[in-house]
Amino acid sequence: MLLPLLAGLVLLVAFAAVERRAADPLLPPDFLGDGRRALGLAAIGVTAAGTATVFVLLSLALQQQRGWSPLLTSAAFAPFAAALLGAGRLAGP
Repeated sequence: MLLPLLAGLVLLVAFAAVERRAADPLLPPDFLGDGRRALGLAAIGVTAAGTATVFVLLSLALQQQRGWSPLLTSAAFAPFAAALLGAGRLAGP
C-alpha cells in the first residue's frame, strides 16, 4: 500500500538531484524558495486533492446509495465539467 508513495518519493528525490546538476533545469532550485509561491502551490495541491476526494465519494454515494448507473452518474457531473472548462477558458486571457 505504501509502495507507490515510497516510489514517488524516491523519484522526486532523484529528479531534484538531477535538476541541481543540470545547466538549464526544468525547475530551478530557487523556484520554491519564495514562501508565497510555495504556499500558493500547496494551496492548489490541497484544493485539487479535496476536489478529487469529493468527486470519488459523491460518485460512490450516487451509485451505491441511490442506485444510479455509471452513465447517469457521469451525466450528473457533466454540467460541472462544462462550467469548469468554460471558466478556464475565460480565466486564461
